Amino acid sequence: GSGAAVECRGSSERSALITFCCGARWRIGAGPRGWEWAYNIAAPSQGGRRHEFLRHLDIIGAMDIPLMEPEPFVHIGPDHIDLVQAFCREKKLTRSKFIILHPGASVLSKAWPAIRYADIGKRFINRFHLPVLVSWGAAEESLAGEVVASIGRGAILGPRTTVGELSAFLALRGLCVCNYSGVMNIGMAVRTPLVALGCTSAEDWGPYGEIHRTVNSAGNRDSYSDADRRAMMDVINVHDVWKIVEERWSELYPVQDV
Repeated sequence: GSGAAVECRGSSERSALITFCCGARWRIGAGPRGWEWAYNIAAPSQGGRRHEFLRHLDIIGAMDIPLMEPEPFVHIGPDHIDLVQAFCREKKLTRSKFIILHPGASVLSKAWPAIRYADIGKRFINRFHLPVLVSWGAAEESLAGEVVASIGRGAILGPRTTVGELSAFLALRGLCVCNYSGVMNIGMAVRTPLVALGCTSAEDWGPYGEIHRTVNSAGNRDSYSDADRRAMMDVINVHDVWKIVEERWSELYPVQDV
């Protein structure tokens, strides 16, 4: 074989087996315990809490590649920017003068309740007299519409977007409140300050970087059922989230603090 296979899952026996069977000359990974044989370059497995970005870099480091601080990236093309600029002109949205709420998640058990997102939106409008944009992904339009309807005046339903277009919206900065989801990863890539809500370990899976904040109810758990995740998301209350949103917006945009 030729080439290299870099396996970043770390805990997946299936991924380790696929790596072993793929025929690559170099097979690099950390793998689950007992599966070190699947690789001919085995990365050290770090114990304890460690962010997924850093665990991925541990694997790259096993190839003697110089490491730098993680910098997520997402492509934003001219067409993406054009769509966002046209939408903002139509809705009279100004850069850094609106907040984005993204209530969706890959599975419902990882999503904070829509009515609580709406409560945050209402408080933001009443406190800062600025609009709220509610964004959405595949199969999430009705959920976003529910949040917009509950907020009422001042809430704007975002358009259908691709990953690049959603990235362009988030790149307008402001602040984004979201679940631990793909949108959180996009926010990190475009350097948009986040308030991310999660039910899995913040140290492992939360937003990475000093500009972000998180509200997390996972405690020291390492495994979760759907019921566990739902219960933990329900524990997160509006008061705690709003306190962070209000403080963070005032820190980022003090001239808008009214």
